[in-house]
Formats: sequence, structure tokens, C-alpha cells
Amino acid sequence: MRTCVLAMAVVGIGLWVTGAGAQNQSAGQDESFLMKAVSAGAKEVKVSEHAEKNARNEQVKAFAKDLVKDHTKANKELLEHARGLKVAVATGLEKDNKTKFDNLTKLTGADYDREYIKMMIDDHKEAINLFETEARSGKNADLKSFAEKTLPTLRQHLKHAEETMQALKQK
Repeated sequence: MRTCVLAMAVVGIGLWVTGAGAQNQSAGQDESFLMKAVSAGAKEVKVSEHAEKNARNEQVKAFAKDLVKDHTKANKELLEHARGLKVAVATGLEKDNKTKFDNLTKLTGADYDREYIKMMIDDHKEAINLFETEARSGKNADLKSFAEKTLPTLRQHLKHAEETMQALKQK
């Protein structure tokens, strides 16, 4: 349901970068950040909603629930920034992400749990790099601020995922 509402909000914005945003060369970094961050956030929500229902380990389920909550909130803020900057973003799973999601859904039990957590570790490392770059080099003050305030949560997610992976390896 949350994903549907989020997707409907994005449809209202549109699917491509508008001409007004593209005219501003200095905004290119910010537009790229928005598109990548929204796409990554949408993936985190979709995959984590699935994990919340299908993971076997209770620690993995709790982690997934936290990610759904945090990334849904962040995605709403990102969409507001996109609307304000007249940058339209797509929130569906891109081809590569859809393939990874489809492969994950074929797994069960401990294999599913390990693969989901591995995916979250990899994704959060990428997200941290993306958000650090925006915080350091972005041109839009609001997006820079958003990236800076979101980084601690992303780092906490990564730490939690790594701890969860260690716990899974001990079982």
C-alpha cells in the first residue's frame, strides 16, 4: 500500500527531468542525486516490505520493518525536494534492481535472510557514498542539508545490517 501511494505521488510529478531543471547546469549534481536517491529508496522500501513478510529470522524482520519506516519517510522528503526543484523522478524498480529483487524472492529461509541482509549492506554502502557526495558537493542548500541529516540514519542502518549478518553467520 505504501509503495502504491508513493508511486502515485511520483506519477503526479512525472517521469522525466523537466526543461526548467535541465537548463541549470549547476543543478545537474542535485538532479542526479535526487534521481539516484529516490530510486534507491524505493528499492529499499519494496525489498524490505517483502523481507518483513518473508524473512525467517525475527531480527531480520525487525530490521526490515525499521527500513520500511525510515526509507518511506525519507522518500516523501525527497519527493518534496524533487517537486520544488521541478525534477521528476521514477520510483519503480529499475531493470537491474528488479532482477535482484526477483532473485531474492526465489529464496527461502536462512538463504533468503542472508541474501536480503547482504543486499542491504551493499545498498547502504552505496547510499552513504551518494549522500556524502551530495553533502560535500551539492549546490542546493536544502538537498545538502537533507543529505547531511540523513547520513547518520544510513550509517546506523549499515551498522545494524552488518551486526545482523554476524548474528546470522553464528547460527
